[in-house]
Amino acid sequence: MLGSFRVRMLTVIIIVFLTGISMESGHNSKQFLEPTIKFILKDYGFNSKISIYIENLKPAKTNETVPVSSSSVLQVPCKFTAVERNYGWYYNQDSRQQEFLPGVYLKVENNTIVKPILAGYIEEIGQNENGRTIMIRHESNFYSFYGGFKEVLVERDAQVDNNTVLGKTGELFYLEIKNNDGPVNPHNLINADS
Repeated sequence: MLGSFRVRMLTVIIIVFLTGISMESGHNSKQFLEPTIKFILKDYGFNSKISIYIENLKPAKTNETVPVSSSSVLQVPCKFTAVERNYGWYYNQDSRQQEFLPGVYLKVENNTIVKPILAGYIEEIGQNENGRTIMIRHESNFYSFYGGFKEVLVERDAQVDNNTVLGKTGELFYLEIKNNDGPVNPHNLINADS
C-alpha cells in the first residue's frame, strides 16, 4: 500500500509541475488544463475534504451536546469476503482504455442478506446484466444503489430503515453511493468492516 501511495504522490507532483509550467506559458493548453483540474478536484472530493479539515481545525464547542447514537450512521450493507473491484479509474482490458467505476464490486456468498446503508425510501427497482437492482433515496438528495440481487424483498416507494432486508444476492454485489455532486467513494464504509 505504501508503494502505491508513493507512486500516486509522485504522479501528483509531476502533474502539478507540468500544470504550473503550462499555465505560466500562456499556451492554449490552459483552456484544456483548467477544466480538467476542476473535474479532478470535484471527482476525488478534494473540496469537501479540505472543508472538513478546516472545520476540524476550529476549536471544539464545550457546551454542545453530542448524541450517543444516531439513525444517520452509515452501515455496511452486507457481509463480504473480498473487494472484487474498487471505486475509481481502472484499465479495462476489453475496451483497452481507462474507465471510471462509480461504485465497488464485492465478492459475497450466495444468498447473502443485504440491508440499506442508511434509512430512506425505495426510489427504483430494476434489473441489469448482473441481476436485480435497488436505488434508495436518503435525506438531502443522497442516494445509494445496490446491484447483484437474486431476490428483492422490498417494494418501490417503501420506507426502509437500517434493519430492513432489501434482498438476497448472488456471488457478486455492487454498491454505489452518490449525492448531487456525483458518485462518492465508499472506501471508508467498506474498510470499516474489513
